[in-house]
Amino acid sequence: MFTKKHFINTFSVLFLLVINIIFLFEHSAFGLNYLPVYYWSYIPLFFAILWFTDKTLKQREVIARKNFILLFALIILFFVASEFLFNVNKGNAYLASGIWLTNFSSRAFPYNYAHLFNFPFLYYLEAPFYLLGNISLFGLFGLALFLSLTLEFSSTKKEILIRTIVLLTLPVFYYEILAGGDAFANAVLVISIIFLMKKFINEEKIDIKFFFLNLVFGAFLCTRVLAIIPFSLSLLYFFRYNIKNMVLFALLSFLICFALLVPFLRWDYSSFAAFGPFTNSLAHLSIWVYILLLVVIVYVGWMISDLQELLFASGVILFCVSFIMYLGKANYTDGMILSIPFLILSIKEYEVDKFLGKKIPIK
Repeated sequence: MFTKKHFINTFSVLFLLVINIIFLFEHSAFGLNYLPVYYWSYIPLFFAILWFTDKTLKQREVIARKNFILLFALIILFFVASEFLFNVNKGNAYLASGIWLTNFSSRAFPYNYAHLFNFPFLYYLEAPFYLLGNISLFGLFGLALFLSLTLEFSSTKKEILIRTIVLLTLPVFYYEILAGGDAFANAVLVISIIFLMKKFINEEKIDIKFFFLNLVFGAFLCTRVLAIIPFSLSLLYFFRYNIKNMVLFALLSFLICFALLVPFLRWDYSSFAAFGPFTNSLAHLSIWVYILLLVVIVYVGWMISDLQELLFASGVILFCVSFIMYLGKANYTDGMILSIPFLILSIKEYEVDKFLGKKIPIK
């Protein structure tokens, strides 16, 4: 799965490694030259685990679903136990969600804090867990959903084990879940919508499925600014042969997203402008970055040939945009976490021709 011909798998792993190196650097009390030994040992250990797993497991081996259901249940149980048995420090995302939902439940304008970068619909999704008394459960819900998607969309035992092992060897993943972050769960929910579109959308028909997915698509577009990247790529991929339906789907989705924002714009426009989701560092990039991003998304969207490439392209572009923001001293590792589920699920077993490269199955 990680030969020099399997470019997608190899580059997905490399991007994931870079994300974790940045994370370890950001959470070290010292400079890059003084990172503890166990930080530097992470890189060879990471590659050694993947190499050993790749060489040991047989190709095209059938998945034993009961065994993996038990394994995933144990993984979730471990994180649930960690959440309730240990006093783990929470991050900014957890605190921001708590402030937003507390304000909203007390009928105060929710956007009155500097780190409230999410759109309202994501906070709506977190509300049931807030009412249960622990917003961190939203991250555990995202983990359970990710493992379910891994089981559902992995075709071989090697594929599902590699994806699971990669996830469990990422320090940033443990921090995200235990610190109560919502970026990972947000990305998994977006991927779920993409899978639903893959399964049910018909670019030639405007039917009940079209409008239902349109409604869900628009709602989840109102979760994070960066969600527009995978959604734009998805539109170009699913509707490339029907521009009229693509434009209709896009317009309706943006109207739904805007409709979810209107109540807050009318409630207190000045506070929304000062503390709302459009105040993050993405809103302050150079105009040339936006132009380049638009060109890249349109070009890549038309070039995508299957779901694996859609996930890979989404993960890479999310990482690159977040990395640009990080270089601008924005400390935007949260945006990089969004790319992790996309990159992991883009790792799969696929055939490669010696001269032609990746073989695209014809369905």
